Amino acid sequence: MAGSIVFGEGNSVGLSTFQFNRIADIIRDAFLPGEEDLRAEVFSPFDEGAMNFISAVLLPADQYLIFCSVIERAYSASKESGHALIGELFWVRIFSAMVRDPRYPK
Repeated sequence: MAGSIVFGEGNSVGLSTFQFNRIADIIRDAFLPGEEDLRAEVFSPFDEGAMNFISAVLLPADQYLIFCSVIERAYSASKESGHALIGELFWVRIFSAMVRDPRYPK
């Protein structure tokens, strides 16, 4: 079973199960104190629904931008820790989908 990061309708990044689980862990760890409600919202399909995706579909623009910051922190943490199993190509795909969303400032 594969996994996805869903940014909006028709805008997601599909990953293998292993890649998804690894990236989801890195993203989960990048949330800061005070962002627990946002983390719960994004991870609710995965944590509560036992589905292999996380979703930013229902986030209002201000929360979407915070989620984008979380992804940027996750990327930085991944590079610093040397997660060789999560290659740059996967992050490029994630960032490309993230900025395609109309909530992302142009």
